[in-house]
Amino acid sequence: MPSFDFQDDRSQQGGPITGRVAVEGLARQVRSTKNFPDHRNARLLTEAELLDALTPGTQLAAWSLTDFVTTSGAHATAMARSFVFADFPTALAFMQTMADPIEAMQHHPLWENSWRTVRVKLFTWSVGHKVSNLDLYLARLMESVAKEFGAEKGEKVVGTLNEQSQSNGEKA
Repeated sequence: MPSFDFQDDRSQQGGPITGRVAVEGLARQVRSTKNFPDHRNARLLTEAELLDALTPGTQLAAWSLTDFVTTSGAHATAMARSFVFADFPTALAFMQTMADPIEAMQHHPLWENSWRTVRVKLFTWSVGHKVSNLDLYLARLMESVAKEFGAEKGEKVVGTLNEQSQSNGEKA
């Protein structure tokens, strides 16, 4: 993982700043997970499994289901959520930390960063652009890592990621 040091006004005032040691430590912890599901064993979830996973009060209650058309024109159903962090560096550090397990799983999300918000859609191509066991695993991992980075509640994502950014009028 590339490391970098940076300073800004807050570092001299004792304010929150994402430090290299904390980010690398968390990244090592996430990378050390040995039991990533194999992308070749993706299994389409039943409606009951999916609704059970997204039930209020569960770890994935902030996720919603959304239908959309992929860039290749396929109709897809995805789990979607946004994570809101303290600032841009923290949002970016979250994405960087997630990169290793995502690559290890060979299960890449549709995601974007706009200022301090990271929007995510999870679906699996090999099960017909629907939600699979891999998506649940990755969503749970994202929830845990986002919590470590102090993510705020966030919001359920509707529409395309681009439409959501425009409707919120967020900084670019």
